[in-house]
Amino acid sequence: RVIDDMLQRMLQRLGVTPPTGYKYTSHSLRKGAASGAYAEGVTDFRICHYGGWSAKAGTVYLYIDPSFPPSVGGHYFFNWLVRTPQ
Repeated sequence: RVIDDMLQRMLQRLGVTPPTGYKYTSHSLRKGAASGAYAEGVTDFRICHYGGWSAKAGTVYLYIDPSFPPSVGGHYFFNWLVRTPQ
């Protein structure tokens, strides 16, 4: 609840509103992070590790939106998690 309240205050200050019929919550942050990392090529295992999900449970797939496009911001935040060939 505390995170949701903080998020609402920050979004209000920034003038950001969700689409009609939607509400941004702490789960929106988790979904955005998981989807952004996936779009940058981060492995499912690493997304699970940093998101606090069990890699065996498959819960992470409820959060990953495969249509989420790569972005400059996503690259900035998640590229360090992409394993480079040695």
